[in-house]
Amino acid sequence: MKLNRLLRRRPAETDAPDASLARGRREWDDRYAGLAHGKRNWQLAALGLLAIDGLLTGGLIHLASQSRVSPFVVEVDRLGQAVAFGPAEQLRQTDERLIRYQLNLFVRDVRSVFSDAEVQKTVINRAYGHAKDGALGFLNDYFKK
Repeated sequence: MKLNRLLRRRPAETDAPDASLARGRREWDDRYAGLAHGKRNWQLAALGLLAIDGLLTGGLIHLASQSRVSPFVVEVDRLGQAVAFGPAEQLRQTDERLIRYQLNLFVRDVRSVFSDAEVQKTVINRAYGHAKDGALGFLNDYFKK
């Protein structure tokens, strides 16, 4: 019997009427403090996500500004079938056939005369496209004659 009396909890003795008022005020403050803490946590989460979004947007803009095009060589045979060779490699030395072809194209464009004004303009523009600084004056004099 004495053991029950010792183990049994006694209600807190409150002599002052302010204790219940303080307890009520603390409960009221805890209720709204929890809401304020939750709001602050969501604000921090949103700010963190906004920072991550800014970093990802910057990364995407950086990647989009870089060119990553690699040419691919494809040949069409006599039967019209496409045969892939693979990625194009940069020439180490310009082939003499390419130089000869470009010179032939330039001479043909400079010497050709057409009755159609639009075709003549296209040919002249192509000839000017092949010329460098020193040749521009020569072409201007040649076409004025």
